[in-house]
Amino acid sequence: MGKLQYFTLATVISILGSNSIKISSASASVSNRNPNLVQNKETATESSLQNKTRFSVMANTTSYQLAQKSTSSNEDLETIETIQKRDKKIEGFKDLLKIDGVVPEVDLDREKSSSNGDEMMDALQNRQQKLQKLKEIKQAQDLLNEGKLNALKAEDINLKNVSEIEKIKKIVNNNNLDDAEIIDALQKENINIESSEKLEKIKTIVNSGTSARSESSDSDKLSATTAFRMFTIGIPVTILVFLIATPFVKGTFGVVKSNVDEKFGKPKVPDGSITLHNKALAEITTIGTKAEKINDAKFGNEEFKLLIQIKIDIAKKTEGYEKLGYGVDLLQAAIIAQKSFLKLESTELRYRSRKQQQFYQYVADNLEENVDKEAFAKKVKKKQVEILPLITTEEGRDALESYIKEINNISKYDLGLKLLSLFKKYDLQDFSILKKISDVVERLQGEDLLSPKDLISLVLENYDAFEQLAPILDIPKSEVSPTTYARILQVIGLENRHGKSYIQFKQLVTLLKSWEKPFKTINMVRNEYTSHKYQVPEEFKQEISGLEVYNQYAKYLPDL
Repeated sequence: MGKLQYFTLATVISILGSNSIKISSASASVSNRNPNLVQNKETATESSLQNKTRFSVMANTTSYQLAQKSTSSNEDLETIETIQKRDKKIEGFKDLLKIDGVVPEVDLDREKSSSNGDEMMDALQNRQQKLQKLKEIKQAQDLLNEGKLNALKAEDINLKNVSEIEKIKKIVNNNNLDDAEIIDALQKENINIESSEKLEKIKTIVNSGTSARSESSDSDKLSATTAFRMFTIGIPVTILVFLIATPFVKGTFGVVKSNVDEKFGKPKVPDGSITLHNKALAEITTIGTKAEKINDAKFGNEEFKLLIQIKIDIAKKTEGYEKLGYGVDLLQAAIIAQKSFLKLESTELRYRSRKQQQFYQYVADNLEENVDKEAFAKKVKKKQVEILPLITTEEGRDALESYIKEINNISKYDLGLKLLSLFKKYDLQDFSILKKISDVVERLQGEDLLSPKDLISLVLENYDAFEQLAPILDIPKSEVSPTTYARILQVIGLENRHGKSYIQFKQLVTLLKSWEKPFKTINMVRNEYTSHKYQVPEEFKQEISGLEVYNQYAKYLPDL
C-alpha cells in the first residue's frame, strides 16, 4: 500500500509539473473563487491553537486544486478520489500521531500540503512497525524465559516463575562470594549443586539472553522522527526495518557466539574456582611442609610397620586381638608401677597394728573397677586425718604416710588404681611376680620381635608368674597359653623399642588427615577444569606439597 501511495503522489506532481502550475497559483485561484477559504487560512496563521482548521484547509485546497487540473481525464478523477480518502484517514489518525510525537510541523509558506499528508501516513506506518517489533521482542523474551525454566529443570532445578530465576541470578552473579559460598547460598534455597562445573552451567542458563536484552535498547536510538525523515527523502522501508532490527539480532548473535565459545573454545577458569583452588593450595602447602619434616625413614622399618598393624588390629578388635590390647595395657601399668606395688605390699606386711590394718582395709573397700581418682583421694585423705593421731609410734605414722604416697603415685597412671583393685580382688599375695615379668621384658631388647613364636621360650621359663596374672589381665581361660603371653610380650617389646617413633608417627597421621581436606578441593577443581578444556593458570600446574608422604601412609589413615 505504501508503494501505491508514493506512486499516486508522483502522478499528481507530474500532472502539476506538466501544466506548469505552481501551488501558489492554485491557491490564488482557489482564493478568488472562495474568499471564505482565504479568510480561514489567515485566521489559522494567526493562532497555532487552530491546527485542525489549518490541516483541513490545506487538505481541501490541495484536493480542490487537483480537481481543477484533472477534469479532462478519468484517471485524474480516480487520483482525486484516492487523495480525498487518504485525507480522511489522516484526519482520523492525527491524534494517534500526536501521542507518538511524530506529527511534522508544517510551514505553509515552504511545504506543500500534499507532502504533509504523506509524512503523517509514513509516521503512522512507523508507529505500527514499532508496536509490532515490541510485540515480537516480548514474545521472544517469554520464549527465552520458558527455555531457561526447561534448561534448569533438566539440571534437576525446578523453579516456578521468572521471579525465582532472577533470585537465583542475583546469587550466582554475586562477585563477593566464591564458588563454595554460592553453593551454600543455593542450598539454603533448596537448590543442591554438587560441583563447580554444574554451578557454571547454572550461571550460563540464568544469564543467557542478557546481552541481547541490554543491547536491544539500542534500537531506540533510531527515533520515530529520524525514521520519518528517512522516509521523506526516499529510503526504502526495508532499509529502515533492517536498521531497527540490527541491534536485536546483534545481541542474539552475541549470546549464540558466547555459547559456542564455551562449548568449542578453551575458556578461562572462573575466578571463583581459581580463588577456591589457590586458598586450598596455600593451606596444603603449609601442612605438607610440616609432614615432610616429620616423616622419617624409620617409619619404613619392618618392626615399626608391624607395630602399626598390631595397633590397627587391636583398635578394630580383629579376631585374636579382642582382649590383647587390654592385657597389654594392664601388664605395662603393672611393670611401670611395680616398685610402688612392692612398697605397698611391704608396708602391709610389716606394719600391722589394729588401726593400720583398718586403714588398709578401708583403702581396699573403696577401690572399684571404675574408681574416680579425685573422689578416692579425698576419702583416703579424710581417713588419714582420722587414723594418724591414733597411731602411737613415730615409725608407724611415717609408714602410714609412705603408704599413702605410693597410692598417689599409682593413681597417676591410667590403669594404676584399676590394677590395684584387681590385685585386691584376686588376692594377689606375692607382688614379686611383677618383678619377674619386668625382667622378662628387659630381656626383649635383644630379641627379634617380628614373630611371637620366637618369644615362647621366654614365656615358658616364667610360666608360673604369667599364670597368676591371667585373671588380672582378663585373659579368658580358653585363650590361656604360652602363645597368648608371647604375643603380649611382643607388643610390649615393640612399643618399648619404637615408642618414641610411634608418638612422632601419630603426629604425622594427624597432619595427613587434615591434609586430605584441601587436597580433595584441589583435586575436584583440577579435574573439572583440565588443560584440555580450559586455559588453566600456572597454579593449577603446581606440585602438591606432601603428596608423596600421603601416598606412603594413606592405607593406615582410616584405621588410626
